[in-house]
Amino acid sequence: PPSLISSTKNKMEELIIQKLEKLTIADAYIFNFYFQELKQNTLHLLPKKVGSKFHLDLLKGAASKDPSLANVSRDLGTITPPTFHRRSNTMATIAAEAIVYGIDPKPYLPKEVQDKAPSFTKRIVGEHKKSYDIPAPAPPSQCHPYQEPSFDWYDHDYPQ
Repeated sequence: PPSLISSTKNKMEELIIQKLEKLTIADAYIFNFYFQELKQNTLHLLPKKVGSKFHLDLLKGAASKDPSLANVSRDLGTITPPTFHRRSNTMATIAAEAIVYGIDPKPYLPKEVQDKAPSFTKRIVGEHKKSYDIPAPAPPSQCHPYQEPSFDWYDHDYPQ
């Protein structure tokens, strides 16, 4: 029934908002990064996976350049890679949920990071290709080229 669907949607929105309101400043900064990349549909263009040391280094670098993010920079500087991996996956999940439910997270995030949504895609994809000599992602039609199946096992004579 439609009323059940709308009440479920409202409950999910409330849950997501509660999660956003509980975020620490550092987690909100991580959230903003993944929210931005997911919303722009550019996360897949960044090298490495969600929660990788590469992403941690990007965020640390961006936070260290902004004096208003000194606390975030300090927190990110002390986080261990496994902890960052776990927290990033949680933040990326919350970001995806917020996008699916059409929630603007900004009013629910700590004031210090509301307008701090680092996006590295253009710069990083260009730099990464240069510095690591990694080819650009192939168009989806070329990602999994069809291979002729091998039927070598038919070539043997089996006793009847």
